[in-house]
Amino acid sequence: MTVFQAPASRVDMAPLWRSPLLAAGIVLLVLGLGNWLVSRNKIAEYSHRIDPDGGVARMGNLAEYPRLTPQTNATLLARLHRGLGDYTFNTAKLDLYQVISGGGLVLSLVGLLLIGFTSVRTLLERRARPTAES
Repeated sequence: MTVFQAPASRVDMAPLWRSPLLAAGIVLLVLGLGNWLVSRNKIAEYSHRIDPDGGVARMGNLAEYPRLTPQTNATLLARLHRGLGDYTFNTAKLDLYQVISGGGLVLSLVGLLLIGFTSVRTLLERRARPTAES
């Protein structure tokens, strides 16, 4: 009965694939990228819902309008200043997706670091191991 042996020229990847750090790194990378991609689309959607016009166009110097007083300015510009009363469901969803986007990037970075650390560690262990010559 013979046992299957891999050719000597092939690299032994078994220690790398058995590492729980590699599995955790791959899971974090995939989860982080998924969170980031989905949240970027939702951020664009909710940004458009909150401000569909893309902002108010600048009209020029306010000195050209003699009837504007500080009271009328405050009344006219009140809707442009986001306060506690203007915090809507859409604004809350936008904030949530911005947090998820940042978290997705952090998870992806941690996943990449784990994958890199595991790969380097396995490579160094393989080089430090004496090779068996026949």
